[in-house]
Amino acid sequence: MNPVPERAASKAQRNHDIDALRGLSIFVVIFLHYALVLPAKFISIPPSIVEIVARNGFYGVTIFFVISGFLITSSSIKRFGSLDRMEPQRFYRDRFARIYPLLFALVSILTIFQIVGVPNFGAGAGLSVWVASWKALTFQFNWYYAEGASGGMPAWAPLWSLALEEMFYVVFPVICLGLRRRYFIAVALVVIIAQAPLVRTNFQSLYFWSGSADAIALGCLTALLADRIKSLITPVSSLTLRWIGLALIVWRYTQFPVHEDFTFGPTIIAAGASIYLLGSSSIRSPSTLRLFPPLEFIGRRSYEIYLIHTPILLIIKQFVPMPYAGYYDLLFVLYLAIAAGLGEMIGIYFTDWVNTRLRGSTGDPAVQADPLLETLQPDTLSAATK
Repeated sequence: MNPVPERAASKAQRNHDIDALRGLSIFVVIFLHYALVLPAKFISIPPSIVEIVARNGFYGVTIFFVISGFLITSSSIKRFGSLDRMEPQRFYRDRFARIYPLLFALVSILTIFQIVGVPNFGAGAGLSVWVASWKALTFQFNWYYAEGASGGMPAWAPLWSLALEEMFYVVFPVICLGLRRRYFIAVALVVIIAQAPLVRTNFQSLYFWSGSADAIALGCLTALLADRIKSLITPVSSLTLRWIGLALIVWRYTQFPVHEDFTFGPTIIAAGASIYLLGSSSIRSPSTLRLFPPLEFIGRRSYEIYLIHTPILLIIKQFVPMPYAGYYDLLFVLYLAIAAGLGEMIGIYFTDWVNTRLRGSTGDPAVQADPLLETLQPDTLSAATK
C-alpha cells in the first residue's frame, strides 16, 4: 500500500488545537529538564518567569495524561462503535505497535551507553541498568524511579510516566468490557478521579498510578461527554470552553508550585485541560493555541520527542562547551530544534514504519490513525451506540 496518500489523509484529519495543547505539555516538561541540566540564564526571559515555568514542568505530564485518556477513549468509540464492543486483542496489538518499538530501542541504547561507559549515562549508587531495563519494559519503571532512579538515572526520566500510561492501556479494555454500560464506566471514572487527591499525601504519590489516575480518567470522561453533546456545542461555545480551560491551567500553573500543591493542583490542571479538550472536540471553529505553530509541530511528534529529549540534554552537557553569557537563549533554541527534528525523523523513518507493519492494514487511513500519533478531527469520530 502506498504510504503517501495514507499520510496525507491522516494529516488532513488532525485536530490542530489538540496537537498544540500536547505540544505545550511537552514543552514545559522539556523546559523543566533543561533548567535542571543546562544553564537556564536566559537573556530574553526574566529569571522570575523562568522559575515559574520550570518549577511546574511536572504539570506537562498531567496534561499529557488527560490528552491520552481523551484520545484513547475517542478513538476506541470510533473503531469499535461503543466501548462495550471493544476487541482487546486488537486494542493491545495497536498499543504495542505504537509504544513498544521505540521504547525497546531507547532502553537498548541507554543500556549500551551504560555498558560502554558513556559519560552522564551511568546508573547511580544502588541502581542497576539491568533492573531499570526490566522495569521499563514491564510497565514498572515508575516504582524504580520513585525509589532512586529519579536522581541516579536522569536519561531514563521520561519512562516513569510511560509506565503509568501503559498500565492504563492494560486495564482500559478490562474496565470497558467488565462494566459494559456507559453509565457504569462513567461512575468508575468518577471514583478514580475522586480517590486521587485522597491518596496524594506527598509529592512522591504522583509517581504512582493511583496518584495520577485522575488526569487520565478525566480525559476518558471528557471523551464520553464530548461524544454525547458535541452536536450541541456552537463555534462560540467551543472557543469559549477552550479559553476557559486555558485560563484555568495558566492560573493554577503560575500561582501555586506543584511541590506544595500536589493534593488538588494536578486535578485542577487536569480539569482545565479537559475543558479545553471538550471545546476542541465538538466542532471546527477559530483556533486558540494554533496561533503558536511550533507547539503544534512538537505536539505531532510528542511521543518521540518526549522519550529522546533527556538523552539529548545529557549529550549536549558532555560534548558541547557551555556558552558564554549572551548565548544561553541560542543554546535552548538549538536544543529544541535538535529534539524536534530528530523526533520527526524517528517518527517518519522508524515508529511510523514499524507501527504500520505491526498493526497491518485496514484499508481505512482514518481508522489506522493512532490516537497518540494522530489527533482526529471531531467530525471523523462516530457516535457510540447508546
